[in-house]
Amino acid sequence: MGVASEKTPITYNDHVKPIFRQHCLKCHGDDKQKAGINLQIYANVLKGGSAGEVVVAGRSSQSLLFQVITNPDDSARMPPYQPPLPDEQIAMIQRWIDTGLRESMSSKSMVKTRDLTFRPTPAGIKRDGFSPMRIYVVCELMF
Repeated sequence: MGVASEKTPITYNDHVKPIFRQHCLKCHGDDKQKAGINLQIYANVLKGGSAGEVVVAGRSSQSLLFQVITNPDDSARMPPYQPPLPDEQIAMIQRWIDTGLRESMSSKSMVKTRDLTFRPTPAGIKRDGFSPMRIYVVCELMF
């Protein structure tokens, strides 16, 4: 498994697949796909399993994969009834998800840029059929 510095992108091929090979492919590989999950091939990881997607680019906390490898319950954590993955491997998987699920060093991040710019609604525009000012005035009068 390649060593990654903070600036080196974490990739499926170089960093994550070796972790999967060591801990996951017995149950989630080409021979067996419990819950319909095959972690052997990058495209299959993105496809997910019978319950839907297992990774959400940029959002490890919302990714089923991250949730199951960090679950404190021994019977729910993957791999089940085994010691938890080493902290550095969990951190590597978390960084891989959070930085965009790159397949290889030449891959681009899959994290969509989000526009968090605040834009107040111009006066006179109604949301959901109500003027924001009228709702405020009505609420003010009620209390």
